[in-house]
Amino acid sequence: MQEELIMPSDYLTTAMVVATAEGDTLVFLDMGGFESLVGLEIPVSYSLQQGDQLLVCFDCTTHQGPIPLYDLTALPSEVEFARLQLEKYLPDPYINPAATYQMRREDGTLGDYYSNVENLIADSTRMASGFFSYGVVTKWHPQLRNREVLEQLLNDEID
Repeated sequence: MQEELIMPSDYLTTAMVVATAEGDTLVFLDMGGFESLVGLEIPVSYSLQQGDQLLVCFDCTTHQGPIPLYDLTALPSEVEFARLQLEKYLPDPYINPAATYQMRREDGTLGDYYSNVENLIADSTRMASGFFSYGVVTKWHPQLRNREVLEQLLNDEID
């Protein structure tokens, strides 16, 4: 385990970076209180929590190349394809080209999707004209499940 200062999305925080026995690296944002465990081999139990959905391509049936995630704590899903129509475009007032796309699914339900793909902004009028195929990636975040065990390790270390 190590402590790392990161800027995952739009906030600056101290994160807990854990290298698993399988060689994976996980980043937890709930570092609070565990700083004294840095450098130790500790048991970590976690689950993945679903986060935002990102539009990674427009009018597409395949997607090639890496997926640009600016949130260092997130794990991307595989690209899935869905037919969506733009209902409302909400530009981000601070980060260009970040934006929210309220999209209508073929079953009539609405969902919020996000994107940092620059050419989607220029296509927003066309996106509203009908249903198109979009590449969608879901961001997943690891959440600690054994906080009590780690707190007990802290108490044992203090005693």
